[in-house]
Amino acid sequence: MGIRQRGRLLLLVMLLCLPVSCVQGTDNSPSQNLSSSNRPGRNPRLNLAEILPGDWQYVETHYLDTDTTGEYEWIVVYRFDLLNNRDPLGAPIGAVVYKLDDNIPPNIMAYELRPRDGDYLCECDCRFNMENVLSGLTGAELVVRDRCDEETTKLTIFYWDSYSKEYVSLGHFLAGDIEVSLDQVTTRERLPGRAQLTEIETYYPYENRTYYQPGDQARPVECTEEEIRFCYGEPEDVVCFRYPEKAVLGFYNQYNDDEKASAYFIEKVRGQLGQCDASECGCIAPRHEIARVLVTYLQLEPVNETQDPDRAIVNVKVDCERRDGADEGERYIRWRLVREGGCWRLERPE
Repeated sequence: MGIRQRGRLLLLVMLLCLPVSCVQGTDNSPSQNLSSSNRPGRNPRLNLAEILPGDWQYVETHYLDTDTTGEYEWIVVYRFDLLNNRDPLGAPIGAVVYKLDDNIPPNIMAYELRPRDGDYLCECDCRFNMENVLSGLTGAELVVRDRCDEETTKLTIFYWDSYSKEYVSLGHFLAGDIEVSLDQVTTRERLPGRAQLTEIETYYPYENRTYYQPGDQARPVECTEEEIRFCYGEPEDVVCFRYPEKAVLGFYNQYNDDEKASAYFIEKVRGQLGQCDASECGCIAPRHEIARVLVTYLQLEPVNETQDPDRAIVNVKVDCERRDGADEGERYIRWRLVREGGCWRLERPE
């Protein structure tokens, strides 16, 4: 028997004959100071932590209006698959919404919050909020964040479907850090390597209603936009840093600033920046027609023992967005760089 079925069975067996006004939750959440008019009923004889299956370890209970009806439900958080009962850190975290059944009172129904691919919700600190993040739906969605070291490493979106009577998973993301806003999810993932770079991917929902592709499969929507950025923002005088790939990324960040961009080239070609308008630097359109340049790939070519240590080759892919909204698509460039006075400068593209 699965987790959801066991939780529902245990709860229904114990609560079937209890009045609605005789159910208690455990107050371990920021939402505990609710008015008695919309808070679930209370009974000192019943504690939700005591009726969970034996292989679940109770964590806390939250109170939220998860179906936007004005009445609050219980969200019971638990850990499972524990390696050590005395030290549960790292064990997966799940959650169940206990909801009053309006059609057959005084039943309470259990609804497990589970992503469509069967993954668990969290492993650090589960945070629950009602937020309007999908404009194609009426009301707010239940957003679950896994906060690890002050970063959101998992994010799951649920919506109460009043027709099918279930909490439908409408998106599930894993990354080094995740941000969600109205009709947009942005993920950040630290890239391996020495240059302190992060890959940023942006997702937009299908018809502003779900982050899954049409159909019943658990196929998420594809990333719409991706780019590579500096993890901690672009440093000053990046050309004088140790790693030449940082200089290439810095150049594309300053692509439309003539004065700043020209400083990235060696002195003998510095006055020839206008040649970028001939698509030498990656963008097809002239520089003044480009709104921004997204770097989607950045890699230093391996150095051999005979290579001059003051020379380097960096491979890069760029996606140029024009001011009129057109996207030129990815183009590949191979940059040669020379170190002058301790600073890496662009010599020529190939």
